[in-house]
Amino acid sequence: MSLKPISFVATSLFLVLSFVELHASKPSSAGAVEGKLLFSDDFERSESDDSKEELGKGWGTNSKKRAGGNKQADSVDGTLHIVMHETADHAVSVTHEAEFKDGIVRLRFMLPTAKDSLGLNFADLKYKPVHAGHLCVARISPHTVKLQDLKTGNMDLKVREKRLAKQVWSRDDVFTAR
Repeated sequence: MSLKPISFVATSLFLVLSFVELHASKPSSAGAVEGKLLFSDDFERSESDDSKEELGKGWGTNSKKRAGGNKQADSVDGTLHIVMHETADHAVSVTHEAEFKDGIVRLRFMLPTAKDSLGLNFADLKYKPVHAGHLCVARISPHTVKLQDLKTGNMDLKVREKRLAKQVWSRDDVFTAR
């Protein structure tokens, strides 16, 4: 299965990305990872209208749907600033489409406070057994790194249904349901 959109989800109030690239990868015979560059961005551009989100280069956000259209992502001086608007009902989601099976994501980012974090959420919107195509996430904060399997965990539809209903569930619920 290919992963379709690659979603960068800021779960913090403030995040700055200054470089990102994605490589499709495959192990070499020597065990090293080799890869073809799928996309790269250094955010070195300006928006024509500073009041609107105009990220360009294939980037999208959830600001219209989750923050009433209020701007939450802004490209400034070679950096992408992501700020959750006070009216938002969900973390800021900055997305980029990238089709791959195995990949490497490299990025440079800044978390201004100990409360801030970055989530790299990988999703395949065509994969229906999970909520919103969520497959896995890497959450990074100044003190922790958390890797989470969403495909057989919290976002599996059967698990999510029990979790939202505050019912007890186990991994067996996921694997026996398939």
